[in-house]
Amino acid sequence: MRTATPLPPDVLDTASRIVWDGGIRMLQAARLGRTDLQHIASLLGRFDPPQNARIVDLGCGFGEPARLMHQIRQDLRFVLVNNNAWQLDKAPQDFDHHLADMHEMPLQDASMDAAMALYSLCHSNLAGALSEAARVVRPGGKLLVYDYHRRQGDNRLMDEVFHACAWGETEWQYCLRRTGWKTSHREKVIPVSDRFRELMEPNLYHAIFDDLDLMIRVAVRQ
Repeated sequence: MRTATPLPPDVLDTASRIVWDGGIRMLQAARLGRTDLQHIASLLGRFDPPQNARIVDLGCGFGEPARLMHQIRQDLRFVLVNNNAWQLDKAPQDFDHHLADMHEMPLQDASMDAAMALYSLCHSNLAGALSEAARVVRPGGKLLVYDYHRRQGDNRLMDEVFHACAWGETEWQYCLRRTGWKTSHREKVIPVSDRFRELMEPNLYHAIFDDLDLMIRVAVRQ
């Protein structure tokens, strides 16, 4: 299974500044609503974490998804994990922050009620990230994933352009089972808006994304 090539830290810092200065707070190009809040409300409805859940956000970006989820449900508590200090510094200061790799988090075993990975596992070693999430989430806890699913083709061009990978269903199910997760919900979704489609040269966009679907997955820690 191919793992995405890491983006050099200085390049990621520069890209993050450009995005931030452009007013973009949600690092998810394809949205399920006209606004960031509508998009997050749609994801949160599928996730449906328990009351007062403590949720770790793997690869949290600027922390905007957690901020909006907390705006909708103020009972939820968030722990933000990001290996990029520039992005993490922009995240809400009233949440716990950890400058760390999602494959090796400074969190105790079974200390979280749930985890979410929104547009972040595509930059990970899938089995390694799922295994670490399983370590820190208690049995019965949930995992929400919003990311790309590969129907066909390979990841060479996606990795070259975005330093990201998308995996097929066989790979997803193998890694989930192997790391202690059981799928409870799987849903292909059609975005309302897609910044990649709006900004990219059409031929390159289609070359990368025509073989992909957007998928919401919810899994339960066994």
